[in-house]
Amino acid sequence: MHLRCRIKGSDAMPNDGHYTLCPYFVGHKDKSISCEDIYRRFESHKDKENHMSKYCDDKWESCPHAVNLMRMYERIDNMS
Repeated sequence: MHLRCRIKGSDAMPNDGHYTLCPYFVGHKDKSISCEDIYRRFESHKDKENHMSKYCDDKWESCPHAVNLMRMYERIDNMS
């Protein structure tokens, strides 16, 4: 696993009531989330909050965007 992906629970980033664990998380607004490689817009604030609660703040390793980034970094690491 790429070093960027290694994170401990105590490294959570507090932001607006969220304790974000995902190392790829950059920020969020009313209906959007910015990750290291993508800007995601959601239909509603509630949809965004649900995504953050499920993935960004908890099971980030299962997030489709985090999975793609981990695979990309793995390929990069294997090239060297």
